[in-house]
Amino acid sequence: PTGTLAERARKWEGLADDLTSSTCPLCSMGCQIKLETKGGRVIGALPDPLGEINNGQACVKGRFAPGIIISHKDRIKRPLIRRKGTLKEVKWNEAIDFAASELTGYRGRKFAFISSPYCTNEEHYIFRKFTEKVMDSSKFSPMGIYQDIRYIDGQVPRWGSITDIPYSNSVLILADVTTSHPVFGVWITKARAKGAKIVLIHPKKVSLSRWADVFIQNHPSSEAFILLHIMKSILDDGFSEENKRTLDKIKPFLKGLDSTSLKIDSQAIKEAARCLGQGRPTTILYSDSLFQQPRAKEFLYAINNLSLILDSEVVLPLFAEGNAVGQIFNSNNAHKRNMSYTQIMEEMEHGQIEALYSIGGIP
Repeated sequence: PTGTLAERARKWEGLADDLTSSTCPLCSMGCQIKLETKGGRVIGALPDPLGEINNGQACVKGRFAPGIIISHKDRIKRPLIRRKGTLKEVKWNEAIDFAASELTGYRGRKFAFISSPYCTNEEHYIFRKFTEKVMDSSKFSPMGIYQDIRYIDGQVPRWGSITDIPYSNSVLILADVTTSHPVFGVWITKARAKGAKIVLIHPKKVSLSRWADVFIQNHPSSEAFILLHIMKSILDDGFSEENKRTLDKIKPFLKGLDSTSLKIDSQAIKEAARCLGQGRPTTILYSDSLFQQPRAKEFLYAINNLSLILDSEVVLPLFAEGNAVGQIFNSNNAHKRNMSYTQIMEEMEHGQIEALYSIGGIP
């Protein structure tokens, strides 16, 4: 019967009065959604059938979370000030005046600011200017929990578009894509349907491993070494001789590699190299969690070099937060002035930072 199946969170809300186009902020995919509103309240979200990135698709977060988060009864809608150990609700003007008066005494190196990858580029720009010009401090962390992110000449390897993935002849994946970014799985499926080979490198068996052409189950933090072995196998088999200049620079670093130290089947390495070397153009997708491992710098260099060998047309890091990409790439010009989250926490622990301004969903 009609109405038997209904979302529990909005069972009694009825039909929406209006639909408003927006972008889902819950990961870095940029899926287009339609926010359902009623009486000035957001009661739900629907995938936009005309969205270029998601084409009417939505993951469980994008489909159900926006309405719950925005209109939840426990959402804080007014500022709070802690007085005598208890948070008290106050008016906005009072909260702004209180914050300004308290921060005045901490200008200089005693002040630090932690931004969030959920904030917009414009907000991020204002936060940096506030830290440097108003508070006279250089202690600014643009990426929240991305405390140890490494840069390659100010860049994280990233180019191409999600919509180009189906035109690839092979896809290298270093992430649990169908869990972290389910809509990405739709584009990978399209590429596979056209004959693309799928190579998956991951520490555990995930849903994607069931239909990957090559699945390499590795130890955590060994991804950089595996990529080096794949590069060596590609070069040894002569799959990429046309990239002579790149090869001459990389070959000295690949001498003496021994796959037995990885405790991984060398045949799987060779098969992955064959799929990627013969399957150009290649797409490379890699997880943001790999930025925060001890060998993050080596991993990013390996991704960059492998993409050059394979003439990869799509290289995309899979960030968990909505505007992580904007935060990173708009911070490149100032990355030498940035502090990491870890550095700020250490200085707070040692009493060098006495006032912290933290904003956004992370931390």
